[in-house]
Amino acid sequence: MITAIVASDNHLGAYYSRMGAQRLEERRRRLQQAFERVVSEAIERRADLFLHAGDLYDRVDPRNADRRFVARQIRRLNDAGIPVVAVAGNHDSPRAPGYDGRVTPHEEIDALGAAILFRETDTLSEVRMQIRGASVRLRGMSSDFNRPPDSCPLEGLDPGSRAADVEIVLLHYGIRGISAFEGEPSLSLENLDRLGADALCVGHLHRRTQRRLPSGGLLLNPGATEHVHFGEEGFDTGCWHLRLEPGRAQAQYVHIPCQAMRTLDLDAGALAGECDDLTAIICREIEAVSAPDQLLRVRLSGAMERSRLQELDLSAIQARGNALNFFCQVESSDLAAVDRLGGLMIQAGFSFDPRAVIQDVARAAAQEYEEDDEQREIIRAAEQEVLAAYDRMAGGSR
Repeated sequence: MITAIVASDNHLGAYYSRMGAQRLEERRRRLQQAFERVVSEAIERRADLFLHAGDLYDRVDPRNADRRFVARQIRRLNDAGIPVVAVAGNHDSPRAPGYDGRVTPHEEIDALGAAILFRETDTLSEVRMQIRGASVRLRGMSSDFNRPPDSCPLEGLDPGSRAADVEIVLLHYGIRGISAFEGEPSLSLENLDRLGADALCVGHLHRRTQRRLPSGGLLLNPGATEHVHFGEEGFDTGCWHLRLEPGRAQAQYVHIPCQAMRTLDLDAGALAGECDDLTAIICREIEAVSAPDQLLRVRLSGAMERSRLQELDLSAIQARGNALNFFCQVESSDLAAVDRLGGLMIQAGFSFDPRAVIQDVARAAAQEYEEDDEQREIIRAAEQEVLAAYDRMAGGSR
């Protein structure tokens, strides 16, 4: 029996707006630790293959710290004699034709012979191996999200005929009927089934999926190894332990512990009618669900009279949330003010200061380059250009 660890969507180096530099570095280390655990699973289980289905990095130009980290993990796999086969995902594949020659960050590992990258985006590349006396054909295609929305990247490709005892395919897209995202290219189950593979390993969706196709092939989506975005709190995090025999595949999910994440939904409009100090009661609601190592999102909604809304101190709420949690993100876009005009109630969305938001984003970006004066100057210049453009659009008023 041939075994493999299947992983995807590690999003190393992910950026979180308004997260302080120290916390951001800690958070990125958590993302690294999750991938490190997956590599350890492969080594401890003496896997025959390590398969990666895209979005190893969160960006096309990852930080040197993440490149070094990945190099060390790939070396661990190489030292254990475990071949690494991968495709690039939408986050770590350049989309602009002229960007750095459209080279993905994985290609440096591939160039060193430490991993096999299926770099082509319009055809299925392949590699063949002999493992435990069986012939194995691996095919794969990196993602290209410049394709027409809702198109299937496999459409029109010749699926070919079976050419080995064990057939494996690697891809990185949504899947129609399971995980497709509107406005993106996505894979049809029919075209996946036509490939005739024993195992089809597809990244992109952060929720794990396992499905048996009509031809008998096993469709696997590993999901993410760490919760990346708010809204993923209920998703499992980990990888698949895949077991393969000629014409047959089975998989067991391997759970990887992740940092706690939670969303707190509060109807501030209803709370406003129950208390005098709305800020204080929201802070108490936050205190009730907080934990020092938790990523907390607070979503405020509801309508209230404008005078009550103006009393709401979002900065104090944000500060309290950050003091009690690893990080707190307060979202207020669903708050609305209600004004009385005669006998009518007129509702308007909660306003904010766009200039302040622009400045906050620039400040957070500058923290990324504390020791790079050139990059900080570029960010400062960009901030001034964006502020000037906003002022022109707003006619000098806010």
